[in-house]
Amino acid sequence: GTVVTTYEEMRDGSTVALLIHRADADGVPQDNFYDNVAPGDVFEWRERETCWIRYIVDEVSPDPTGAETRVLLAIRWITYSYTGCSGEIDADVNCGVRAGPLPNLGAPSLAARTDGDIQSAMS
Repeated sequence: GTVVTTYEEMRDGSTVALLIHRADADGVPQDNFYDNVAPGDVFEWRERETCWIRYIVDEVSPDPTGAETRVLLAIRWITYSYTGCSGEIDADVNCGVRAGPLPNLGAPSLAARTDGDIQSAMS
C-alpha cells in the first residue's frame, strides 16, 4: 500500500494496516508479541511517552515476502495521546510497539488481560 508520512494519518482512520518488524530497534526478537497477537488485541504504536496511538487488531495477515520477517496487522485506531505529536513523521524516528497489559484509560474503556499476554479486546 502506501507509506504513512504524518501523525494525523496514523489516527484519522486512513491507516488500516501496519507492517511491523519482528525484532526491536536493537535487533532483539519480540516473538512473544508476534506469535500471540490475534484479532481483538489492543496495542500501542509508541514514539515517546507523550506520542502514542492505540489500535485494535482486526486481522493478522501472513508475513509479506521480503528479506526480513515481518507481521502485517490490519488495524483500527482507538485513541491517542492528546499531548502527542503532529505534522510529518521524521524518517529517522525511533518508535516501537507496546503490548499488554496496558493501563485502562477510562474512555474508551480498555480492559487488560492479567495473565501477562497480549492486551485483550475492548470491553
